[in-house]
Amino acid sequence: MNPTDMTKTICALFTGLLIASASALAQTTPPTPAQAAGPSHSSKPDSSYAMPKATGPNFYFEVGGTYMKAKTEGQKQDFYGGTIAIGGRLDRISKVQLEIGRLSGDDKHSEPGYSEKNDFTVTTALLSASACIPLGKKEQCELRLTPLAGLYSMKWKVNSSYYGSGNDTDTAFSWGGGAGITYHINTRFYVDAGYRYIRVGSTEYKMLGVKLKLDSMDTHSATVSVGCKF
Repeated sequence: MNPTDMTKTICALFTGLLIASASALAQTTPPTPAQAAGPSHSSKPDSSYAMPKATGPNFYFEVGGTYMKAKTEGQKQDFYGGTIAIGGRLDRISKVQLEIGRLSGDDKHSEPGYSEKNDFTVTTALLSASACIPLGKKEQCELRLTPLAGLYSMKWKVNSSYYGSGNDTDTAFSWGGGAGITYHINTRFYVDAGYRYIRVGSTEYKMLGVKLKLDSMDTHSATVSVGCKF
């Protein structure tokens, strides 16, 4: 797999979605008879916590922390790290997002006369499209359902007291989904907490004269983030 080409494809798709979103939100339509007659207590407001701007694009920037547990070939590994994301609201109940993540983990093994340390650094590029279900009359809280797909790249570094040291990096396609709860503090800021499952394709590494192959990996993550709407 060529990670550069895949990254360009994902970024192009995301840019297209944002442009389409901005174009749709920027368009204005003639008022309906009900709108011309004035506001109604039973009608939805033109703006909301999720979409503070009644017209024009509603974008957001997000930063957060992630804990991920990965499992492959009967082995488990913990990862900790952070993410940054940029996205846009298509409407009150849907949004698209591009997220870049960086996580790390390590594994140590020692016995008399021998020691080994493995360091893992994961970089992710994920494109998602969320369905958002508003909760409550004010719609200040919402349930988020999020399918996603993208790239998973892992650098594996080995430091052995007997074999020496080496490292290699490989990239695989990943896909999955998650769910979360978003709370809009006000029309500018929000917080989000969620869970996601991601399936990562197999990867290969050449280190210390040996080729190592990892089968497809199952990952489970807990995420917490804060965002700013603009």
